[in-house]
Amino acid sequence: MMSEQEEKQNDARVDAERDSRSTAMSMTEPAVENASATVIARKSPSGSDETVAEDPQPTYVPAALAMGIMMLLWGILTNWIMSAAGALVMVWAVTGWVREMHEP
Repeated sequence: MMSEQEEKQNDARVDAERDSRSTAMSMTEPAVENASATVIARKSPSGSDETVAEDPQPTYVPAALAMGIMMLLWGILTNWIMSAAGALVMVWAVTGWVREMHEP
């Protein structure tokens, strides 16, 4: 007969096997210290030759593209002038987005 603790461990192992994405790990004090040291090392690379990628700048172009698509589709239901305006906004937004991607 299994004790309660053995049953809990067995249940945890079975659950971990079912969900292959999760890993059962005990969080002991050395494990926590090692994890925090790893995070600190990743945040501040000291004296390394690694290149760090910069975050992209915020842009309004995706919203303008969405507005152009909306205007184009709304124009199909109402008036061709709205569709033409939507197409122009879409072309302007795509052109601006491509230019932003190719800036140095």
